[in-house]
Amino acid sequence: MAKMENADKLIEIRGLRFAYGRREILRGVDLDIPAGGIVAILGTSGSGKTTLLQLLGGLLRPSGGTVKVFGKDVHQLSRHELYAMRRRM
Repeated sequence: MAKMENADKLIEIRGLRFAYGRREILRGVDLDIPAGGIVAILGTSGSGKTTLLQLLGGLLRPSGGTVKVFGKDVHQLSRHELYAMRRRM
C-alpha cells in the first residue's frame, strides 16, 4: 500500500500505549486511518477496541504515544477544541 501523506490521514496513531493499573491493554500501536475511508476495528472481548475508541475521542489519556485527529494531538487540545473535534468526526 502506498504511504499516505499527512493531508490524507484523518487519524494518525504512533506508539500508543495504555494500561488499566498494571494490566497493559495497548502496547505500541501504530495506525493510520485515511480520510473518507471506512475502517473496521475487530478483536476478541477485552482486546482494547473500546479503549482505542475512547483514546481517539479524548475520553482516556494514553500512558505513551500520540493520537492525532485532523493533524492535531487529541490529548493536547483544550476542552473547547476537543468538543469541536468530536463534532467534526
